[in-house]
Amino acid sequence: MIKLIILILLIYSKCISQEGWYELNSPTKNDIREIHFYDENLGMICDFENVFLTQDGGKTFKALNSNIENSKLYSAIILDKNTIAVSGYDIKDKLYLNFVKKTNDFGNTWEYLYEESYVKIYYLSNLRLFNNKIAFSSRNRGINNDLS
Repeated sequence: MIKLIILILLIYSKCISQEGWYELNSPTKNDIREIHFYDENLGMICDFENVFLTQDGGKTFKALNSNIENSKLYSAIILDKNTIAVSGYDIKDKLYLNFVKKTNDFGNTWEYLYEESYVKIYYLSNLRLFNNKIAFSSRNRGINNDLS
């Protein structure tokens, strides 16, 4: 009898712990690289090729005008209500051009904050905000930079 009561309590507590979660409609069929929310309404999803913005808590998403059609993306972060930064790479002249870019107008224009070329790719990932500055790290190379 005690085992049955414990089992019922475990099942009931599992059901309660899931309250508040609901599935969002994904704007992409690709693997999601990053999900970041600035507040309860403003958020974004980044896949390998696009950044999608929501301003209604994830009910709808809109693709940003990324101007980064041939780029591969690894991370993205919302810095404030108008500014988004992304990291990724391009391939130019058989070199990998790693970059961090930001936009202050939801993708109409992009500004390079960092770029560097290598013969081999080094993923610039894990964009984070520290003391109002962007920091990033590299999985392969241990880069840790501060971009003002």
